[in-house]
Amino acid sequence: MFDNIDLNDFWDNDNNVAYLTSEPEPFSEETLHEIEKEIGYKYPESYITLLRVQNGGCPQKPRVGDTGWVIDEIYGINKNTIDEYKLCTDSGCPNALVPICSNAYDYDRMCLDYRKCENNGEPRVVGVDFESNTISFLAKDFESFINMLVPEDDDDEDSETVEDEFDPYEGVQFTPVEGEQKKELNRVIWGDLPWAIGFAAFFILLIFLLSFSKNALLILIRILSYFPAGYGILGTIAGLIDCISKSRKTYESYVDTVDVVWEAHEPLNKNKYYEKKQKIFLRLKKSKVESYPNTDRFKEGDRVRVYRPKNGGETILAKEQDQ
Repeated sequence: MFDNIDLNDFWDNDNNVAYLTSEPEPFSEETLHEIEKEIGYKYPESYITLLRVQNGGCPQKPRVGDTGWVIDEIYGINKNTIDEYKLCTDSGCPNALVPICSNAYDYDRMCLDYRKCENNGEPRVVGVDFESNTISFLAKDFESFINMLVPEDDDDEDSETVEDEFDPYEGVQFTPVEGEQKKELNRVIWGDLPWAIGFAAFFILLIFLLSFSKNALLILIRILSYFPAGYGILGTIAGLIDCISKSRKTYESYVDTVDVVWEAHEPLNKNKYYEKKQKIFLRLKKSKVESYPNTDRFKEGDRVRVYRPKNGGETILAKEQDQ
């Protein structure tokens, strides 16, 4: 557990925030059991392991990956835990969300989400935005959440340095894509090109057929058809170049498998007027959450392969077929 983190060097005990500079209360197993009994949920072992080192405070690396969430304080297990839990539920949080962190720039909270697992598995970590009335997925479990933490960016120059230093693909082995994987990847890469070809072919054929007509209206339609036909031809050429480029780059990729498509912004209080939910993917291997485009063809529960080209380029997603 926390193989890549030194827990003794995890906490920022030089933090200038007044209420964090005081000595945290000692961790108490008795207090832990009392709180778990009152809220009805057991804290994950990873959370307890971290608090045994220090019972709450500010981490040295407070930013949650490349998200907009920055930790102000990780809550310890103490007399204030129940008050914080009740404050969140009174503000509209479901009872199954247990707050564990405050956000640095507002009153939002990061919580353990027991709605799906209850006490039978690891709770997800979500962010609760009270102003926009949304719940955002952050990590598949608390250990992954802690592994995502990076230093907070001070300015744009530092931001670039941090991004380079904490590149999640640094040292990753890129491998050739072959066999059935390559066939499936090609279906995704070349899948839209036939539509462009068909679009251009339709108007070219229409122009040819109407070229024999003397009717003024049909002549007008034929003239107007030159524009979509030209657009279709240009789109076909551009699409062909793009597909060839993607193929060459993506045949050597870092291939990751994700096991579920999550809702990026779930409403805190659902209603029929809520807009269609945006989707994001939980990546398992690198303990990092990333938003991907073109996810409409996937649904929650799908297993999806993520192809990230070695030499740069667009990340490509392909549904993994059931074995």
